[in-house]
Amino acid sequence: MSHPIVFMLHDYWLMCPRGQFLTRSSAKENNFQVCNEQNNHKCACDCYEVYFSGKETEREQDIAAWANWINRRMIETKSIINKVDLFIASAKYLRNRFISDFGIPENKIIYLDYGFPTEYLTQTKKSKEKVNFTFGYIGTHIPAKGMNLLIEAFKQIEQPATLKKFGRENGQSTNALKKMAETSKNPIEFCGEYVNKNLANTVFANVDCIVVPSILAENSPLVIHEVQACKIPVITADYGGMCEYVNHKVNGLLFKHRDINSLTEQMKCAIAPPEEMQRLGEKGYLFSEDCNLHCIICEEHSPYSDFKQKLFETTGVKFRRMKFEIVERIFEEAAKLGVKEIIPSTMGEPLLYKDIEKIFELSQKHNIKINLTTNGTFPKKSVEEWAKIIIPNTTDIKISWNGAIAETSEKIMKRFEFS
Repeated sequence: MSHPIVFMLHDYWLMCPRGQFLTRSSAKENNFQVCNEQNNHKCACDCYEVYFSGKETEREQDIAAWANWINRRMIETKSIINKVDLFIASAKYLRNRFISDFGIPENKIIYLDYGFPTEYLTQTKKSKEKVNFTFGYIGTHIPAKGMNLLIEAFKQIEQPATLKKFGRENGQSTNALKKMAETSKNPIEFCGEYVNKNLANTVFANVDCIVVPSILAENSPLVIHEVQACKIPVITADYGGMCEYVNHKVNGLLFKHRDINSLTEQMKCAIAPPEEMQRLGEKGYLFSEDCNLHCIICEEHSPYSDFKQKLFETTGVKFRRMKFEIVERIFEEAAKLGVKEIIPSTMGEPLLYKDIEKIFELSQKHNIKINLTTNGTFPKKSVEEWAKIIIPNTTDIKISWNGAIAETSEKIMKRFEFS
């Protein structure tokens, strides 16, 4: 008996021999550049020249040999497509790239973010030693993580601030980073490793903000999820999957990818005023709520409403979510009564409901159309993907629209980006 095979994609290893789409060669300027495609000849020259003989007369021979190896390697990894029943991508960016660049059929790969245990992500104390606004970095010192970019950006900050680096040191790379840090007028502290179960108190209790400055196209960085679970704001790049989980001036700040000056500007914004950055951090992870916008006219999600707080205080319930078993029963009973249309919700964003796709399946099964009201952000999937699910199963689709210009719309629909 054969068993279905599910492949969880965390990086680019299947379609990039080095897994990161970053160039790597010795004694070359502009090393560690973002690579936008897999090409056998390009891979040989940009990433495997470190293994060439070094003899100029043998260069073409070396290129041909490595290009041949890479070609055989790619044939082997692409054969996996037909052996796997379902691929899971941890970011929309990753999913789209594996479809366009690697040839995985759209119906064979889904987007599904990581799940996290949260018991170790609760702070029980807050540092009383901090005087300056404190930026934090968590991770290794390898070039791909952009620690050098962060140090250079931090050195340009005039206001009093501190940068704390948490994580394992890495020989020569760490020595070079410490040398860079010596010329900073603001303190840069290398704090060493930490025990992951103590992450909240060892790291997050001692910082005001975490910076994720990676120079590659990260997909669904674990650190961003951990930080957001602790309600700490994040500064990261506007590239890859990083900007899927951090929305600019909603739950953090974004800087132009690999741009030192842009990162400096966002770090300055974080410092003044720090209360605003703290407010962004309180938003945390954006996709665990019933709505991704906080319209000021909404009873449940308005920042001016205390409805959810009172609901929890009086009932112990945080969110008014109907169990899917009840939804199934409603469709069955509605079908017997000859009901032709069901409205799933006019509060929050129904497309964020975890079983919304099952509701559309019930719609098709019982021949009951959906009357859908949405805020038009189409979360978690592309508009085209939602269209394939929604259009065949709805009588009409109403998109909330609260302003003809950006100023009005964004004042009413908090978190909404008009453009």
